[in-house]
Amino acid sequence: MPLTLWDILAHSYNLLYLTAFIVKDMLWLRILLCLASVMEVIYSYNVGTDPLWPNILWCSAYVGVNTYQFFRIIQERQSLNLSEEEHIMYAAMFSTMSKVLFRRLINIGEWRTYSIDENLIEEGNTCKELLLLTQGAASVEKKGIEITRLRSYAFVGEMSFLSGKETTATVKALTPVLCMVWKKETLEALINKDNELHIAIHTVFSRDLTQKLSVQ
Repeated sequence: MPLTLWDILAHSYNLLYLTAFIVKDMLWLRILLCLASVMEVIYSYNVGTDPLWPNILWCSAYVGVNTYQFFRIIQERQSLNLSEEEHIMYAAMFSTMSKVLFRRLINIGEWRTYSIDENLIEEGNTCKELLLLTQGAASVEKKGIEITRLRSYAFVGEMSFLSGKETTATVKALTPVLCMVWKKETLEALINKDNELHIAIHTVFSRDLTQKLSVQ
């Protein structure tokens, strides 16, 4: 049985749906979903004796949602102007995630400085913040005894952040230190509603832990 124009259209929009779920770039995913939905609307209006109105209405809703997400992604990508420090931080720690996700992460953080001998975190406390040491050096001490040192681009307090348990060591600044700091509640709220960021940040944590273990 030869294919009709509507058969070809049906195969085409289903192939677009399939391709959309394969691509990794969110912008292309939205574009492909929009195109597929528009093609399905055309198909549903013309294929039978009467238009398939439920299908047309739902596909139109999908077009609206994906069009909104398309422009949101465009807006996010246009606002990706990073400072010099942020560019260095991205290359050093966050290159496994997209710059869009990195910008979301940076937007909820704050820069903070610590003086020599000032504690970044203290042993036996519940960590309410996650710190990323970006400049300087710090000593990791357990019961007053130094067990290791941290240098630029190392997380501080990530184990307590992940486990919810008390910190097992004190981290003290050996030099003037600059950190990016995230409030635990704010960061958790963002991660919990953004699965892509959730996966990306845990990948970063794993890489940081591997690097720390390799120098011990």
